[in-house]
Amino acid sequence: MLRFLRHHWFVISVCVLVPAGFSIGRGMSPADVERFNATVGSWMSRGLAALILFLMSFTLDNSRIVAAIRSPRAVLWASIVNAGVIPLLAWPMMAFQPVADFRIGLMIAASVPCTMAAASMWTRSAGGNDAISLLVTTITNGLCFVIAPFWLGIASGEQLNLAAGQMMVPLIIGSFIPIVIGQLVRLHPAAAGLADRHKSAFSNLAQACIALQIVWVCITAGPQVSQGVAEGDRDGWIAAGIAWASCTGLHVVGLVLGAWGGRWLGYARGDRIAAAFAASQKTLPIGILIARDPALLGRLGLPFAVFPMLMYHVTQLVIDTVIVECIKPKGGDELEDAT
Repeated sequence: MLRFLRHHWFVISVCVLVPAGFSIGRGMSPADVERFNATVGSWMSRGLAALILFLMSFTLDNSRIVAAIRSPRAVLWASIVNAGVIPLLAWPMMAFQPVADFRIGLMIAASVPCTMAAASMWTRSAGGNDAISLLVTTITNGLCFVIAPFWLGIASGEQLNLAAGQMMVPLIIGSFIPIVIGQLVRLHPAAAGLADRHKSAFSNLAQACIALQIVWVCITAGPQVSQGVAEGDRDGWIAAGIAWASCTGLHVVGLVLGAWGGRWLGYARGDRIAAAFAASQKTLPIGILIARDPALLGRLGLPFAVFPMLMYHVTQLVIDTVIVECIKPKGGDELEDAT
């Protein structure tokens, strides 16, 4: 039981914190939420996002990336699926979302890069080639300030009047620079040794910061939830179900394309495993940054835009954990907590 809680505490905490955050937020007025956001909330969100990305980059061992660079086919395939195919599939799905927040939120979830730590950990636990997932992570995160604005700009069109260039500078500062700094700090042997020895502790700290972000997201959306409940807005539950089904479908398609596409292209089993996880997984911190930062989409007043990203993240945690347990080699490493 203790081992189960240690490995899956983040999923459990999300299930507890989301309703708790809503309950707290429903007791607050919109004016109270806006006042806190104006004074502390926006800076807190940015700081937590930067800290999370730094911690995940700092603990990311890229010593095996050179081997993947020498044989880049699986890396390119997984990167294409993650940054190109999944957002392309999400585009028509936006039309089926009855809530504007979920329409934009679905594309946010689809266009953010591969998660920094989970893809490698799941790949390693399942007996795959984690060098491939590491390189896909590096490529998609390094280009996220171009890819995410591109897809959001195309998909939103006239609805948001969103210029891709408006998002580049905040994303470079809020996501790309913390990732680069984390890798630069690792160049010092003592720092790299510290990160490797305490990788689990740093990963747990990053997840705790994400949990704080989730709580605040739910609290800020609480007044809207309270208003919807008071007005008897039952259609909101249907809209949430459609959004969750869309997120689940996108993740499963990414898994299938990464694995079966890799098989069709003749990749080895370990490369197919890496391609499946790296092609389908999406990172939560950057999704929250895009949806909540006032310099990005937070200025548009779409409080629920972040929820498809939360739905996608929780879904991939559950589905991929089950997959790893089914395919991992006997006597393999236990799955570690990952963001």
